[in-house]
Amino acid sequence: MANRIICSVCGASSSPRAMVRLFVLANEQKQEIAVRRRANLNRPPQIISDIDRICFNCNKSINSEIQDVANDPDCLRLNVLHQTDSSSCLFCNRVEETSRFSIHCRVKIFVARNIFVPDSCRCCDHHLDADGYVPQNLLDELMFINRPYLPAGKQLQQFLGALRQEAQQNDPSFGDESTFSDDEFSAISPIPRDQFQDLYIHCVPVSVQEEMFIRTEIFPKKSSDFFMQNETRAFR
Repeated sequence: MANRIICSVCGASSSPRAMVRLFVLANEQKQEIAVRRRANLNRPPQIISDIDRICFNCNKSINSEIQDVANDPDCLRLNVLHQTDSSSCLFCNRVEETSRFSIHCRVKIFVARNIFVPDSCRCCDHHLDADGYVPQNLLDELMFINRPYLPAGKQLQQFLGALRQEAQQNDPSFGDESTFSDDEFSAISPIPRDQFQDLYIHCVPVSVQEEMFIRTEIFPKKSSDFFMQNETRAFR
């Protein structure tokens, strides 16, 4: 490990020839981006000095961000997953027998952590749970860099379609109390969930025709009668 230097942004180590001095670049914008990205990766704050360097990959990515912002100051910014190499496993850096994350797994990560996973990201199958998703302990360890990022048109369309499916599946249904979280259930019910389930067992199912009859025939009449009675009392 002799004569190897640590990148001030991502922490990767390499030879001095594979590094770029950050201070002598005399570019405040690049230094600000480097400091922000270091914070994104949960690395401790550091004052930029004349000995600090960044790796070629970070330098290229930062230059790309500067160019994107110059072309479009209002460009889309995302928390993009940080990975050392898109051709190896995200978690163990293994190259053999890896596969890309499924679109639904990427959507789950985006919903849970607000981290966008590029479609090129890969991992070993044994890191995923039985349903093909990243388990919570690995999910909590994911790191990201907030930077300009616009997925290709087809990739964005597929991602938005999967995101819509996820939203529909997770949308609480008033026909199934199990789709509500405990907080949501307590907000709409005056009794605990277990008591509600006990009462529900003894309820007689109501057909769609019966439900429509109750809504259109019984409730409006009762509401009208109640209103007329109170209006009469008010005049008295």
